[in-house]
Amino acid sequence: MNYQNILHEFFPTLPAIKLIWGKHGKYGKQKSIRLASFWPRKKEIIIHPFLNENPIPLFYIEYLIFHELCHAYLIFTGKAINAKQHGPEFSELENQFPQIEKAMQWEKNDLPSILKDSLK
Repeated sequence: MNYQNILHEFFPTLPAIKLIWGKHGKYGKQKSIRLASFWPRKKEIIIHPFLNENPIPLFYIEYLIFHELCHAYLIFTGKAINAKQHGPEFSELENQFPQIEKAMQWEKNDLPSILKDSLK
């Protein structure tokens, strides 16, 4: 499943949203990074470059994109109180991702060690 397929199948009413790789920010010791984010005013989803430089499975990147599109959908349909909302409607929408269980399992079991090694 690619970005265009996700848009067409799950979010056909959304306006055009750019998908871009972010730039490297500050270096040095960090406790966490934002893997993906949606910017409503710019209509952009930004994916952290970390995901393009490490062994991250495609299904997990697709999940992150799907997650951000859920935010976009709720914002553009007026159903979101704010861009950070993760309420019941968000969860119901997010659970439509075909590989949600696989993505959540990978995030729990594999992502922490990759992040730990990369954020040293």
